[in-house]
Amino acid sequence: MVRVTADLIRKKSEHNEGTMADLEEITLHQLEIERIENVGQLCRRLRILYLQNNIIGRIENLQHLKELEYLNLALNNITMIEGLESCEFLRKLDLTVNFIPLSNLEKSAQNLQHNKNLRELYVVGNPFSDWDGHKDFLVSQLPWLERLDGTSITKSDRIKASQRAQELKDELARLVGEELAKAAEAAEAGCKIASLEDEGGTDENEHAPYTPELRTEMYREMAEEKAEKEAREKARQPKERDFDQEHQKAVEAARAKQFFPDGRVRQCNEAGLDFSFEEDKANFYLRVQIPRHVDTSLLDCQVYPRFVQVVFKDKTLRVAVPGGEDDEVLSSQSKCERSRTTGELKVTLPKERQSEVLVLGERDSNAMQVAEREARLKAAESSGRVRRLTKPTSLADQVLREAVDLRTIYQGKENPNLDVSHEGAGLKAISHVNTALERQLAAESSLAVPDLDDDDDED
Repeated sequence: MVRVTADLIRKKSEHNEGTMADLEEITLHQLEIERIENVGQLCRRLRILYLQNNIIGRIENLQHLKELEYLNLALNNITMIEGLESCEFLRKLDLTVNFIPLSNLEKSAQNLQHNKNLRELYVVGNPFSDWDGHKDFLVSQLPWLERLDGTSITKSDRIKASQRAQELKDELARLVGEELAKAAEAAEAGCKIASLEDEGGTDENEHAPYTPELRTEMYREMAEEKAEKEAREKARQPKERDFDQEHQKAVEAARAKQFFPDGRVRQCNEAGLDFSFEEDKANFYLRVQIPRHVDTSLLDCQVYPRFVQVVFKDKTLRVAVPGGEDDEVLSSQSKCERSRTTGELKVTLPKERQSEVLVLGERDSNAMQVAEREARLKAAESSGRVRRLTKPTSLADQVLREAVDLRTIYQGKENPNLDVSHEGAGLKAISHVNTALERQLAAESSLAVPDLDDDDDED
């Protein structure tokens, strides 16, 4: 059976963000609760409490609910109204379809004398409600009631009930005596029925009265059947898996099988993942194709100086670093990244011998540049645009060796002021502009121009 615990109350108080201290309303119906507990201690600010359709046999542990205004205990196993003396502000009490007998009616009415604010009371469906005078009796004992079983109580109803108060008490006492006598006869008849059952004459269920004990037993049987049904359904469902724990176990198992007995790395690809290695001057790059829908929490990547290990779910990918055992990587500076689009895993592995690799790389780069320049020069020589000096003796000769023949570049009319003559193995450009200027100056100097005297000016 279900017990009223702090976890249950917190679960049922989701509308109040799970806070119990200032909770004002809670619903605990249809949970097969047998006993009221922990509610009064944990939820002292309650105003409305729903406990209908359970198998509660007694009203108890509600003394701390000073602010309680509405209590619903319909469809339970209550046999007496009690335990509500401290609920000073109780205005509505629902005890529909319970097991309050006629013998406990007077005592129940007396226990409600402290609840002066009680305005509505529902008792229909109880054994004592078969007595026609139970409403007038309750109105005479509780004159502050305004509604009884959903019916308004008028002033004339109160006057009539007060006039019949003594008569109703006497009638109630007589009916209680008759009820007790019938109960004794029923107990004796029950013994006879039991003897007949031993002989196999009758069925027990045909004569058993509907009592709180029978209802409790019925609910317990129903609870057992429900639990068995849930267990069968749970057994048919896939077992719940702890993926984090499984992943951790897979990582530990992979670490335990990293090397062969002779010390070599045990390379493997249990998941059949596509991977590739790339390399530049400073780093190795390992690219592993992981399905993009796989959560990153299911991946574990460990970089060691000589190999890389990737655990995907419970499968292991372990590959050695290219270059042999002499080439190692800086595991402390390695970096692991994953693409959000494709799911690809990229592991950057810095090389331990980066300086030497850079020097060799620079030499290789310079050699490639020299080879490319030589190829361009050969192509230019074959086309006739450049002539190489046979024996360059100076820097000037080396520059002239790579000079360009201007005649092959100009495609229009020849420039009359430009004459190119070859001298030796080099090229020399002579301009006629300077020659023309020299000739003009020489002609002017050969002319005889008389000097002008100052005397002529005075004349």
